[in-house]
Amino acid sequence: MNKYFFKITGWNLDKNKLYKAFRDFVSEWDNSIIKGDPALKAFQKMLHDKLKELNEEHKRCKDIGMVTFRDHENELHIQVENSWYATVYTVKTEID
Repeated sequence: MNKYFFKITGWNLDKNKLYKAFRDFVSEWDNSIIKGDPALKAFQKMLHDKLKELNEEHKRCKDIGMVTFRDHENELHIQVENSWYATVYTVKTEID
């Protein structure tokens, strides 16, 4: 079973309450272990669903989007325009 490590690797100042609300939500998951591919897919869906919910809740703010992509080492990256970015690292070795 694959394991993944979610790490927020950078962020900018929040432009408005929408950006702050989503960053606050995501910050709860910073430095988390994700166990297995189904859990990784569920994690991505949870982020997309929460962003959709917050976009609807903050109608006065322009909707923000989230982009996911894999790099040349097949690590997953998640970016929210003008806000935060994170990497989901594949755990290669565990040390007890």
